[in-house]
Amino acid sequence: MHEAAYARLIWRLCQAKGINNWRDVVTQGRIEVGGRVVGLVHDGGDLDSKELSLHVEFEPVVPSDDGLYLRLLQANIRRHQGLKGRFGVHPDTGNAVYSLQVNAGPELDGARLAELVRKQVAGAAAALDDIRTPR
Repeated sequence: MHEAAYARLIWRLCQAKGINNWRDVVTQGRIEVGGRVVGLVHDGGDLDSKELSLHVEFEPVVPSDDGLYLRLLQANIRRHQGLKGRFGVHPDTGNAVYSLQVNAGPELDGARLAELVRKQVAGAAAALDDIRTPR
């Protein structure tokens, strides 16, 4: 995705969310939604790409809960209703992460992206609560 297209998309997202410092969001590549940090990643080297990756960081995965890793992997196959992404563990922080890829073509406006992100963050948080509770 070309840098200008990415900046335009983030500007529209920030407009929809009432965020004035959109340039900071473009530079830092993250936004807060529902009390969670959402990383916004695009491939600036691939000008033909329309893909925007979103990474939502949650609390740390407790190493003593061996079954949590398995439940995170199983959740990726079971797919909680409405979720489009996958769960994993951040390689640097050890926190649970929910990641998804969004087609950021011209039909994706800021309001639609803001609503998608809001729903995915809320859904991932609820799903992660279920995942953390062994059955």
